[in-house]
Amino acid sequence: NLFFFFNLMEISLDEIKESESISISRWKSDKHLSENIMSVYSETSVIEAKKWIKKCNSDCSQKLFGIFIGSKNDSKLIGITRLMYIDSISLNCEFGIYIGESEFTGKGLGKKATQKTLDIAFNQMNMNKVYLKVNTSNVKAINLYNQIGFINEGLLKKHYFRNQLFYDIKLMAIEKNK
Repeated sequence: NLFFFFNLMEISLDEIKESESISISRWKSDKHLSENIMSVYSETSVIEAKKWIKKCNSDCSQKLFGIFIGSKNDSKLIGITRLMYIDSISLNCEFGIYIGESEFTGKGLGKKATQKTLDIAFNQMNMNKVYLKVNTSNVKAINLYNQIGFINEGLLKKHYFRNQLFYDIKLMAIEKNK
């Protein structure tokens, strides 16, 4: 069965290179995806995507990872994870993720990528806490975060504005030794 196949597939996290800008451009230009991840929607050219990748990769306050599926020699970029607002004094940062290739959503790959990103945050970067913000209407993401061990830390009422409406945002976090 196809679900079993995807569940066995291994993913890896690696630096996103400027050569991946075509995928990034397509994802950043996807209105539905931008709504899901609470990003400002805009048509993004390949040139703008290259600039974004370069900027993210050179910004020491964040770490951008591509989610790749397949073997080292034959891999495909399917999404990204990010650790942002890295605070090396308080040892915390914000987490973000999306699977940009729709045929790879709902297959457990986001969970694997989240776990690998948390491993980097806690064991390589020595973070104590990783937090995130998620739209309360994104029930699939909230369920995933709960499964991984994120806990509810608060609610920002009417915090996110999209399509002439305000939405509540849930704050969630996970600590290193939990």
